[in-house]
Amino acid sequence: MESIEFFSKHSISYAVPENFNEADRWLFYDENFSFQIPAVHLKVLSGTTICNGLVFQHSRPFFELTRHKRPPFVDLFKAAIKLQISKRGTLDVGILGLQDWANNYFHWMTEILPRIVAMNHQQPSIPVVIPSNYLKYPFIVESLNLLKIDIKTFDVRQSIKVNKLYATAIPHVGRFNEGLMHFFLDKMLGGTASNVHPFRCIYITRGKAKRRGVSNEEAVFDLLKEKGFEKIVLEDLHLKNQIKLFQETRVVVASHGAGLSNSMFMQKGQTIIELKSDNNRYWCYFSLARVFGLKYYYSLNRGISTNHRDADITVDISRLETLVDKAMEN
Repeated sequence: MESIEFFSKHSISYAVPENFNEADRWLFYDENFSFQIPAVHLKVLSGTTICNGLVFQHSRPFFELTRHKRPPFVDLFKAAIKLQISKRGTLDVGILGLQDWANNYFHWMTEILPRIVAMNHQQPSIPVVIPSNYLKYPFIVESLNLLKIDIKTFDVRQSIKVNKLYATAIPHVGRFNEGLMHFFLDKMLGGTASNVHPFRCIYITRGKAKRRGVSNEEAVFDLLKEKGFEKIVLEDLHLKNQIKLFQETRVVVASHGAGLSNSMFMQKGQTIIELKSDNNRYWCYFSLARVFGLKYYYSLNRGISTNHRDADITVDISRLETLVDKAMEN
């Protein structure tokens, strides 16, 4: 297997959030602020087969190319059996365009797509290989069309042999290689910076989401509307319009969720306010804000359950008002 360095390793040393409270220190990990980000390597493999969301070279699985964690033995066993008995298409050469959690906008936009873009830049005539079921996710199709990247689909119930496969390893969630992310942003924006001075204040509602909603959202938006905020349903906007919206935004208030991935399109120096449950230790949007030079504030709120992955929250309106006023002054 050939391996070529794309983007160099680098250290991060991020300042704490703008409203950091030392009492909240237990929610953070040391690596949220200081970490050695690994290099991004292009891997070139020959004689591969994609099966059950895994890449095999002969019978050896390279799970790090498509899985965040090593899959259980039973998953590997099932994939190995399917590898032997399933129908198999053939492709001479392709770029790997799949991984676990790809149907989540955050993982697609911050982990998968940036690496596809980097590989496509090196090999622009080679199609990206994706399962056919990815086509039902509008953001996947729209992003690849926007970037004018050719695709080759295969039936997820079957396998596909790729004689020469270009791939990269999956990164640690929320540990962004800054060189890669800025390269990706430049490609998404077509190499041109927005000449619009940010003027919008927006609130992203999770009204259409099945989890992590705001139980007192009406009161939250009543407060924000008085301060000039618009309520935005991102699911109703095409990707191109989401990008334009965030380029025009100076302050965004949103619950922890994939919609905040769009903060990468905000102009440097603008502001994010993230609403979280008070036991949520995921700080990927804080890291994303630091990568792109944004101000970041957080608001901890009572969740209706201890499972912060799914829990709705009840926002403290008085504390939110104080936080928003402070953020909008700066």
